[in-house]
Amino acid sequence: MSDPLVPKPSVRFQGRVLPPGLNLTTRKHPTVKVRDQDLDYDMYLDVIIEDGKIIVDCSVENYRREKHYSRLFMRAFDIANASVNLAAFSMGAGASVFFDSSIEDDGTGQILVLRDRELEALCTSFSPNNESFDAMLIMFSKICAFPALFAISLIQFPVHTSFQQTAREQSKHCARLSFQRE
Repeated sequence: MSDPLVPKPSVRFQGRVLPPGLNLTTRKHPTVKVRDQDLDYDMYLDVIIEDGKIIVDCSVENYRREKHYSRLFMRAFDIANASVNLAAFSMGAGASVFFDSSIEDDGTGQILVLRDRELEALCTSFSPNNESFDAMLIMFSKICAFPALFAISLIQFPVHTSFQQTAREQSKHCARLSFQRE
């Protein structure tokens, strides 16, 4: 960030474009300024995508991890994902963004693991560490054998919103197809 009006980077998010064989590279992005309306501050984001590697340098005045980190992560992911989706579309390819680490301005680095402890606490019927998981996998494989049933199961159980939206659209599409066939 060479603009003297932009604060020095507060956090750098690093990751990659999947699939790795795509080796996606995009042109230099202009610095993106995003206003956080809720907390009343500006964020500045610089995106670099080269040979499938992604770096997003994020800046904010008076950076405090507890206040800014998660919002910077969300904006960094949104902007990197939009860039990758546009580039992949122009290539007729599918691609995803995966952030695997971050480095804060004091040099503190961390491996990123997206985890929701509240959601984890809701899962009391099985665990990947015992035989209850085996039974769940058997049930899951039976559900997956029937695409319409799989889509309906995603609608009925609390899962990530984007999965629910996709499942709803797929089930609507299945319903339209079956309606048109009759």
